[in-house]
Amino acid sequence: MIKGASIVCIPLVPWESESTNTLVQLMKILSRENKILFIDYPFSIKDALLGWSGKRPVPYQRMLGMGERLRQATREESIYLLTLPPVLPINWIKWRSLYRIMLQLNSRLIQNSIQAALITQEMENPIVINGNNPFLGLPMAGKLDEVLNIYFCYNEIKEDTFYAFHGPEIEKAYVKRTDGIIVTSDALLESKCTLHNNCYLVKSEVEPKLFASITDVDEKETWSQKAEELSDAIEALRIKKYILK
Repeated sequence: MIKGASIVCIPLVPWESESTNTLVQLMKILSRENKILFIDYPFSIKDALLGWSGKRPVPYQRMLGMGERLRQATREESIYLLTLPPVLPINWIKWRSLYRIMLQLNSRLIQNSIQAALITQEMENPIVINGNNPFLGLPMAGKLDEVLNIYFCYNEIKEDTFYAFHGPEIEKAYVKRTDGIIVTSDALLESKCTLHNNCYLVKSEVEPKLFASITDVDEKETWSQKAEELSDAIEALRIKKYILK
């Protein structure tokens, strides 16, 4: 297990979710020996307005700076959650060149908040683990003085109706800026290994037939094992970048 590292996690899901998210569970395990900055889902200005009006359950007060944007997840875990300022809603834009411009603009709206959080938590030269979010990954690549930039892919972005139009193109461009890809299934391994030479598999599936018999202890042991596999993949990428170059 890697120890003493600063890790910035940039996911495409919120920390608090109705369903179990692979990346959230893995970050909880890694936080035992490392400091984690978890960038919460980037809500838009539209989301903030809907939250203010009571029509959508979003943390609009923290988004607008009326509450603490940076907070500790729990006292037991060294995970710090960062709520970003609202970004511009751009998914409706179909013109690729304009979309790229607006993507850069959105990254500028949030970059200072992330850098300020890193300074507050005294996190230097972090490992960036991007969870299926090339939309922030591409414009933010290299902006955090990261030692490693890893794309953690657990869903096929071209199959997501909300992101399918721009997603595959942005993903390909972002992957070129990363040090490697970690995927969670054989299908994703086959799909993504064509995009990068450094591609690792950390399976996250649990057989449905096991649901009835699985216990809390079993679940914790399973996630701990997966975190070890993720740690091994991160270390392999570090070796390839800094020792074998």
